[in-house]
Order: sequence, then C-alpha cells, then structure tokens
Amino acid sequence: MSEVLRSFVALPVPAPANQQLFEVGEALVDRLEPKGCKLRLVPRQQLHLTLAFLGQTPRDRLDQIIEQVARVAIEHGEIHSQFDAFLALPHLRRAQVLALGLSDPEGALQRLAEDLAGRLHELGLFAPPRQFLAHVTVARLNKPARLTVADLDQPPPDHVITFDTIRYLESRLEPSGAIHTPLCEDQPLRRGLS
Repeated sequence: MSEVLRSFVALPVPAPANQQLFEVGEALVDRLEPKGCKLRLVPRQQLHLTLAFLGQTPRDRLDQIIEQVARVAIEHGEIHSQFDAFLALPHLRRAQVLALGLSDPEGALQRLAEDLAGRLHELGLFAPPRQFLAHVTVARLNKPARLTVADLDQPPPDHVITFDTIRYLESRLEPSGAIHTPLCEDQPLRRGLS
C-alpha cells in the first residue's frame, strides 16, 4: 500500500494582501482574547483560499493530481476579488475558524473550484463539498467558542486581490499548527496569456 499524506489545492494570497490579512488577524486576537478566546493566527506566508482539500492522499497519485492542477491553470485566467465580510465557521454559536469571505461577482472562483473538483473526482480522489465558500482563514480557535456578530464587526481590508497562481500543497499537522509545503511548482493561471 502506498504511503499517504494530507494534501490540498489552493490559491495563495499574494503580497501585500497577505500582510493586510495578517494584521486583520492580529486585531481579531486583540479583540477576542480578553473575552477568553485563544486564537492561533495563520502565518502570513500560509494564507490561502482552499479550492479542494483532498485529505489523505496516496503518494503514488501525486503525479496525476499535479497534471490536473496544471491543466486547470491553463484553462483559467487571473481572478480579481475583494474581501467581503468576516465569517465564523462553522457558525457563530460554535466558532472554530475565523475567516474573511471573498466576493465572486463573476463566478470565476466558483468555476475554478468546480473545474478542479470535477477533474479530481474523475480520478476518484475527491468528493466535492456541497457548496464552495470562497474564504481565507485568518485564525483558528484552540477550542470552539460562542461568538456574536459584534465580535466580528470590523471592516474588511479594502483591497482588490489578484489570484494569479494555483498551488498544490502537503499539510502536516504539528502541535503549533499546520505546516504547508508545496508539492510542485506554482502553476500560473494562464488563460489569455501568450
């Protein structure tokens, strides 16, 4: 039997947006820790929008996944989005993750996620979620917490974010949090590029 690793496909948050998001996360820590919430910030260089979380992935299937990621990148161009609203996931009454939603008025993020999900599903490696939610996780709570809308009442960064690459990563769980390591070179989103 092949060795397995946890893997996922994502759009990395480019600079300077990743620095802005990290600062937003620090402000959330300052706001919520006095209320007894213990948060772990996602490191600036690891901020991303997950397109597909594959979970336990056989190492002998990596080449097939990398090939599909490259094909998807060729067929989709850069995606422009803006931060929308703060989210507590799975919901306010039992928050485990704090994230910023992303606007997708033209549906480009949705189409990219669906295209990738379909290709990985054909390989028997991915069961698509019921609904894709475009978001970037900025912090994780050490234990679930009951939050209010007021706890997240903070304007999101007013910044257009351009996603121009897709990345396939391994995710190793460590006591300090997840460590993400690229499994191949970033693939530029290339549709329309010569």
